[in-house]
Formats: sequence, C-alpha cells, structure tokens
Amino acid sequence: MRDEEEEWGDGALEHWGIINAPLLHFSKAPAHLHPFSLCLCVFSYFYTASIRKEETFMLFRSLIVFMMLAFISSSGWANNILFYVLSDRTDSGGWYTDPKDPAMLVEPVKKDGHSVKVEDKTTIDKLTLAALMKYDQTWILEGDEDSNVEVSAEDADALFSYYRQGRVVWISTEEAAWTEDANVFLEKFGIEIESGIVGGASPPVSGDHPILAGVKSLRFDDGVGALKTGNRDIKVIWEYPSNAGKKSAIAVLDKEGYAVFDSGWVAGYAYRPEAQNDSNIQFAMNIAKISPKLAVDERVLAAAWGYVKSCR
Repeated sequence: MRDEEEEWGDGALEHWGIINAPLLHFSKAPAHLHPFSLCLCVFSYFYTASIRKEETFMLFRSLIVFMMLAFISSSGWANNILFYVLSDRTDSGGWYTDPKDPAMLVEPVKKDGHSVKVEDKTTIDKLTLAALMKYDQTWILEGDEDSNVEVSAEDADALFSYYRQGRVVWISTEEAAWTEDANVFLEKFGIEIESGIVGGASPPVSGDHPILAGVKSLRFDDGVGALKTGNRDIKVIWEYPSNAGKKSAIAVLDKEGYAVFDSGWVAGYAYRPEAQNDSNIQFAMNIAKISPKLAVDERVLAAAWGYVKSCR
C-alpha cells in the first residue's frame, strides 16, 4: 500500500490537469472574468483533492477558501509601482532634483490604493530582473538633458524580460537630448523616436481607449518626439497634431505583458505645475489601474499550493 505522501502526490498530479487547462488561457481572458476563472480553478483543485482524500472537512475548507478568493478578487487590485527617473539629480536642468519632486503625481496614485517608489540613477544605477520583479509596474521617465547614453543593453534586457513576465511598463520620453537613454529601452520593443516635431503644448485629446478615459488634454512640450515602429503588435491610440501633421505620440503593446509609450514627457509633466490644468495625472492613474497579467494567479496559486501542503 502506498503511504500518504505518495497518495497525495499522485492525486495532486492526477487532478492538476483540471486547473491546468484553464490557466493556460487565464491571462488572455477578459479582465472581468479573471476573478471568477481563478476562483473556479482553485476550487476545482481543492474539490478533486478532497474526493481523492475522501475527507469531507477538506471540501468544506475548500469552499471557505473559494469564497475568500472571490471576495479578495472582487475588491480590486492594488499595484506596486516603481517610478524610475533616468537622472542623477544634477543633469536635468532643474526638472528633477529629488525623489520628492514627483509628489504631485505620486500622491494621487497612492490615494487610489497603489504604492509608488521613486528611484533614480543615484539610488539604482543598474536594473536587474530580480529587482524589477518586486514591482507590478515600472514607469521609466527620461530625466536628463544631456546626450550621454547612460543606460546599458543589460538594463534594457532586464526591463524587456520583466515585460515578458506579464508586468506593466510605461516609458515616457521626448526628443533629442531628452530621449537618448529611453531609446535603449524603446529599441527592445521595436520603437525609435523621430525628433524635430513642433506643436501646441496642451493639445486636446480624444479617444475611446481605456487609458484615455477622462483625459481632455495632455501637457506636451512644444518640441516633442514621434513614435516610429515596425512592430505590428504596437497600437497607436493617439496622434499629436504637429506642424508636420499628425504624429504617433501614445502607443500600447498588449501581448506578453502590457507596455505604454509616449513621446511627450507625459509622466514628467504629471508632477509639474505647468500641467495643473491638463489631464496628465488622470492619464497616469489610468495606467496605474492596469493589473499585471500573471501576478494574480502567481500569487494566489502559490498561496493555494501552500494551503494544500499544510493540509497533508
């Protein structure tokens, strides 16, 4: 006769297929179905494990866990956000000098339930995937006005791998000397910046994309860049009305993870008084609401597996 350890292990493997198939498509399901799908998957596992063990109390406890997960999932998702400024605090011409500078942006995002950590080249010189994975979202802001490239290929690889792990990335840049570092990250996504675009500083914005919800105008510098890409998966959701006609200014990539790109320094102006009458903060808060594609099932299933093992 097999001992309990062997029986539980075989049972887990036998019934794991019941939740494995739905999870293969979990991240591609409509967002409003994620909580239900997740709870159904976890409950299915506990239920079949209970039958295998023939313990009624296991099924009862599984029902409790199912209800708890349903409640937690329905309460919304709070993101842990890294706001990483590409500046050493002395090279931005006064546009960024201290991690406290973005308070006008950070505080509303925190009040919306998220956590935000502001870092820069002084506190984090090199990005690593391990460090980034502590966060659900990473916002990259071009922060210096020199033309020295201070971002490495390893930094870009780390951010791109982070995106491919299902996380959310926002890269906010501009043109010329205000894009050379961000360009290293953008190249991994197949994007380059066209400089020399001129237009109004606060153009009106319209569009039906969720990121543009409640956004009436965005503070752009009057000299901005334009997004150029051959990546067919990238979708342009707003064009900047410039002297050279409409130019791609905001784009998204919704595939392995979720990435937002803008060429008007939207994240920078979000904490500047020049944009107090514009919707830069609303734009940022819309991004902050995006859930990472894998974080929910990674965390909850890990907790569920811990629960299963504790019942042995």
